[in-house]
Amino acid sequence: MSNAIKFRAWSPSAREMIHFGNPIVIADGTDRYGMFLKSMEGKVFIGGEHKLMQYTGVEDRREIEIYEGDIIKVIRDDCEGEYLTTVAYMGGAFMVDIHGEDYDETAVGWAIEIWDNNGDKWGVIGNIYEHEELLK
Repeated sequence: MSNAIKFRAWSPSAREMIHFGNPIVIADGTDRYGMFLKSMEGKVFIGGEHKLMQYTGVEDRREIEIYEGDIIKVIRDDCEGEYLTTVAYMGGAFMVDIHGEDYDETAVGWAIEIWDNNGDKWGVIGNIYEHEELLK
């Protein structure tokens, strides 16, 4: 698990995912605010339309960083089939749904431990913005 604080943002107008360091929030003294994003490639995006997602601090087995909004596919080792779950920030933690357990949502790190201990195969297969068709 990494302590790195990283973000990415989905830009609906540009229809692209922007990877960047920390966002800069610009307040104008009212309830309105703006966001200034500078991508790793040097592109600058200004505005509040972007869907901000934070890095969870963990990676899948292929070393793909797991972010809020990612879709994870889990193939159960116990012949119970497979399912998709999405990473969401709830109650101060990054959570996923664990199908077939006594509880539904649990922290990403704990879910990974459960999947690994069960011998399940799992990994990030997309995100809710670029791959919304996976959730249909």
